[in-house]
Amino acid sequence: MRAILSNVQTEAKEQRYEIELIDLTQQVKNLRMFFIEEESLESFMIKHVEIDGNMLQFKLPSEQLEGSFPGQLRFDWELYLQWEENDHFETVQVENEFVANKQLGLNLFQRFETDFAGYVNIEVYHGTNADLFELKNVQHVADGILLFGTKQINEAHLQNIVMTMQDVTDQKRIIQITKDLSRYSDLFAFKIPITELIVGKQYKVLISYKFNGESLKQRVGITTQFDPDSDFVKNINGSLVCLDVAYDNMLIVSLPIPESTTQRLTKRFYSQIKRPLSLTKMVLSKVKLHFIKRLFKRQRLPYQKPTIVFESFGGRQVSDSPLAVYQVFKQFYPGYNLIWSIYPELKSFCREHGMQYVVRNSVEWVSVMRRAQSWVSNARYPSWVKKSKFTFYLQTWHGTPLKKLGLDIKQVTMPGTDTLSYHRNFTREANRWDALISPNDYSTNIFRSAFGYKNQILKIGYPRNDELINTTADQINALKEKMGISQDKKVVLYAPTYRDNSFITTGKYTFKLPFSLQKFQEQYGKDTILILRMHYLIANQIDVSDFKDCVLNLSDYPNISELYLVSDLLITDYSSIFFDYAYLKRPILFYPYDYEMYKNELRGFYLDYEHELPGKIVHSEADMFTEMKNALTHADMTNNERFQQFYDRFCAINSGDSSRKVVDYIINTIKK
Repeated sequence: MRAILSNVQTEAKEQRYEIELIDLTQQVKNLRMFFIEEESLESFMIKHVEIDGNMLQFKLPSEQLEGSFPGQLRFDWELYLQWEENDHFETVQVENEFVANKQLGLNLFQRFETDFAGYVNIEVYHGTNADLFELKNVQHVADGILLFGTKQINEAHLQNIVMTMQDVTDQKRIIQITKDLSRYSDLFAFKIPITELIVGKQYKVLISYKFNGESLKQRVGITTQFDPDSDFVKNINGSLVCLDVAYDNMLIVSLPIPESTTQRLTKRFYSQIKRPLSLTKMVLSKVKLHFIKRLFKRQRLPYQKPTIVFESFGGRQVSDSPLAVYQVFKQFYPGYNLIWSIYPELKSFCREHGMQYVVRNSVEWVSVMRRAQSWVSNARYPSWVKKSKFTFYLQTWHGTPLKKLGLDIKQVTMPGTDTLSYHRNFTREANRWDALISPNDYSTNIFRSAFGYKNQILKIGYPRNDELINTTADQINALKEKMGISQDKKVVLYAPTYRDNSFITTGKYTFKLPFSLQKFQEQYGKDTILILRMHYLIANQIDVSDFKDCVLNLSDYPNISELYLVSDLLITDYSSIFFDYAYLKRPILFYPYDYEMYKNELRGFYLDYEHELPGKIVHSEADMFTEMKNALTHADMTNNERFQQFYDRFCAINSGDSSRKVVDYIINTIKK
């Protein structure tokens, strides 16, 4: 049996651990957890554990891992699972799928890491100085230096965060860097004001904030993950800026007196290494595609600069969880090489948004894919896309399963394949994934069985849903204005799934709306906007030109989460998008007009469709319009017991920082 740490939830005085058990074949007896500290060999045991299916849970007091060995400030804990079997005890060391940095107190930190063998290592340490606030990261950008810190101490948020700089030799000279920092739910960011610094002077960075009602002011330090030789001396807008660390880890910023020769050489060096990637323009014929496949068989060396390739829905979009992960990398790790794999029609979009890209199925695309340290994708790659040994392949997937997947589909009716080939290709591709993101225990169990998947699962929630949790009312109003939606109108989003049996021939699908736009206009057109969001395979023949005042076809809108945010009601049928929309706690209406046929003849469902959905089900156009009115008058589902049970089961795991956790996990992995 294998045991894998999949999640840790931190509360004020305790932590709740979740461990996934793999190859659990029988009822185990006398389960217990052992924590052993590597240096002092201090240990303790947890006997009170709970098992639900293949998930093991237990609680641990937060201070338990601080250790009691005199004089020791850093503790590295290994975790073991033990159980009784045939009159003896079996023991396994717990593997790791969870990466996080936590601040448990003003001067107490915790870090979850994976050792070289894949086992969990829980590091708990006291800061080097109680008067020092440790930052999380530092990055050099074109016009300055960005620094980042966490806004949370043991899940409690800091308030009124203000950053200043103080002249080391003239402490009366204070430079205010920021006002209150409150942009992110878990991190804050600020930039060093290079133009206000005096050449030859040294400055220390200070932070003031409120925590638990107490006003604090501390010096700012920097963690040991930064390399002074490569990270701290930068040429910024013609000025050589030096970041140094004092004996107690306090951060020192200075503008050294310029040395003309050094300045000139440094400028020349940086101008030479920052050459943009050349973009190849090729339209591939079948012969060229065969050539591309052969190129994937060649061995390539990895890029020196960490490079990550992002792809969404096979290169058709720049969206979904890969986009959410990309945005965090872009913000906090701009020194990384971040490249989108796209089809040619998205080139203008990428240029407009300042995104590096490579055209899918081009020669350059093969080179980038083969040399990248990591791939981040939400869909499968063709089997001929070969992964290098050093490439970490993260699969975000694209929804909580409602319809049967992979091996659970007993008869495949999709065009261009058959059941046996579909199963074989699905399993083969799935086990190329080095890690797979899951939004809940329900999905984890399905992914294991339906994909035949044996590798790591990160049960942290989908990164794309961070936006649903963190977006404010003012930001939603701005989105409505961008879409041309009046603030005083209700918004209904209609987003059905595509039908596997609605194809004409390979690559061609068709679909007809199951209700009248004319009737919608007559009943709701004055005060309600209908947004149509059709699957990309079926968004081909829907004409809304006669209903411009009340119907928007936004099937090509790149970020569906923004459509969720502006909508007061979701209407769908079998699409798994309602799992994501439920994060907003707004009403959901199900209109499965062909339910019996879809249930019996197509894929079937994992959930009990009639009893486990978080909203009402209607089967006719008339009932849909009636229930639409009722739903729009009850916009908040917080007090709906059935809805809240659904929310607790499928949504509660994501606290709005899934993207950050994924980024930490990727960085930790590719640095090994």
